[in-house]
Amino acid sequence: MRRAFGALLSFCIISAAVPSLAAEFYEDPATGQIYTRPAEGRNKVELPASVGALYQDQETGAVYSKPAEGRAAIETAAPVAAAAEPLKKEEVLAVLPEWMQKVKFGGDLRLRYQWEDTKGKPGTAQADAPRNRGRVRLRFGADAEVVKSVKVGLGIATGSDNDPRSTNQTFQDSFAKKQIWLDYAYMTFAPNENFAFTAGRMKNPLYTAGSDVIWDTDIRPEGAAVALNYDAPLDIKTFFNGAFFVLEENKFQNDKSRNANMFVVQPGLEYKITKDLGLKASGSYYSYQNIAGNAPLTGRASTNTLLGNKYRYDFDAVSAEGELNYKTGFDYIPSVGVFGQYIHNVSSRVPVGRKNAALYGVKFGYDKVVNAGDWNVRTYARRIERDAVPSVFPDSDVFSGDTMAKGMETELTVGLLKNTNLVVDWIDSRRIAPADQRRQNILQCDLNYKF
Repeated sequence: MRRAFGALLSFCIISAAVPSLAAEFYEDPATGQIYTRPAEGRNKVELPASVGALYQDQETGAVYSKPAEGRAAIETAAPVAAAAEPLKKEEVLAVLPEWMQKVKFGGDLRLRYQWEDTKGKPGTAQADAPRNRGRVRLRFGADAEVVKSVKVGLGIATGSDNDPRSTNQTFQDSFAKKQIWLDYAYMTFAPNENFAFTAGRMKNPLYTAGSDVIWDTDIRPEGAAVALNYDAPLDIKTFFNGAFFVLEENKFQNDKSRNANMFVVQPGLEYKITKDLGLKASGSYYSYQNIAGNAPLTGRASTNTLLGNKYRYDFDAVSAEGELNYKTGFDYIPSVGVFGQYIHNVSSRVPVGRKNAALYGVKFGYDKVVNAGDWNVRTYARRIERDAVPSVFPDSDVFSGDTMAKGMETELTVGLLKNTNLVVDWIDSRRIAPADQRRQNILQCDLNYKF
């Protein structure tokens, strides 16, 4: 009774100061609970005339128009306190400073078990070298619209060194602490949905059709990029990506510019062939500056052709990439598709058998694994000849990202909980060079959580 009287007295005082608080009440006819806000299924009531005796829950203090166990009667002609409702997300954000309201945080955590076994001819450096590793990856970032049409992004990630292709940390060194690196930092100007200009260290702005022949997924290019979009007739959307990336700065003293750079142009389209069948494809041209005749790019020791300690050939290349997806309408296999990429080094000096790379595969299941029970499978073959692409950029999980490798990869992803999934990945690859008989098998089991 003392709690009921206190709640009643408090409400009367507040009502006297702010009359609008006592103006309207709403009753849930099913439960009899009284609210201060309208909602579907609630009826507006005048208190206390239309209700008479009210009842208060002794544990929560909520007010009802119907008796029940644990509720005490409130016999009064004065207004009473309705049930408090939790604040909505918009109401919480409204009390924060304006700049904080525009910040979006996100990231992911990955725990990995990795088994790998490399076999080769007797006497080779990595013959019969099985390895078991536990690994962890953590990435965290924030994006904010600082002013209208301008967004900035900042991200950090784990990593054992400055390798651009890995954010993994191996469990080792007697529990030694792990390093955190700047993953990306960029600014984007996008006055409308058809144009965007990005500069800084950025997430890869190019379309890759799910292929990692040229780009490992951990690489964050540095420079500037532009993206254009246009809705054409006949359910066709066209796009254009252009980029200028800095590879090395002030390293090559025998060249006036001294910098190694990359230019990329990539026109493409999305075509909705039918309601359930869609195509996305693009063609790309990669132009490199100051590569041939200069030292290898920073990264893993080169498997490209060298003359002394310098690149023998350029890597200017054309590429075609695309995917075809079909919505099946079946609950268990809602989508199937094919995807692939082909790269050709256009330098006439590169010998046949060293200038091409390709990846092609199939996928089926859910487009994205977000909830428990979602799943998909991807299986594909790849082949990267010696001088098709620089050996510092391809997927680092296949012979540490070297060129001169081919093989198959199959990846199964299963949703365990919302934003939590398990990935099992099997990679079987071998060297292309006849003199190098090494073969590598890798099993990766990943537990991923996205937040």
